Amino acid sequence: SVYDDDLAENAGSAYVYELLNEQWVFKQKLKLDSPDVDDFFGISVSISSNLIAVGAVNDDDLGLNSGSVILFKKNNNEWEQFYKVSAFDGSDYDLFGNDIDLNSRKLVVGSFHDDNFYNNSGSVYYKNNASGAMNSQNPFNNI
Repeated sequence: SVYDDDLAENAGSAYVYELLNEQWVFKQKLKLDSPDVDDFFGISVSISSNLIAVGAVNDDDLGLNSGSVILFKKNNNEWEQFYKVSAFDGSDYDLFGNDIDLNSRKLVVGSFHDDNFYNNSGSVYYKNNASGAMNSQNPFNNI
């Protein structure tokens, strides 16, 4: 819910449901630990086992709307934020986190306005272990 205003205008949120006895049951509303206006947290989500990755495409840590992906892990039946991933070369308007795939502790993240080859050419980033900063040796550009 990218337009969720609980913590800041359009800061966003993501909702976690679990399938119990063939019924989807609400478990938790995920929010940023330190939200800002227009982060758009929740624009993309991927789940793998006890990890959830959530995109905040307009996060401003590396420049205006540079974007980030926030990782949550399950701890005692609660999901807690434990890491924020950003592009190693993040800059203004990259929109890192617009698409995410998390599987077997591997994270793939889209940044569709990244400018590596030409204006808004886009990039895809790959990271093993789903934690830490993106490795400059592992971006896949223009995919």
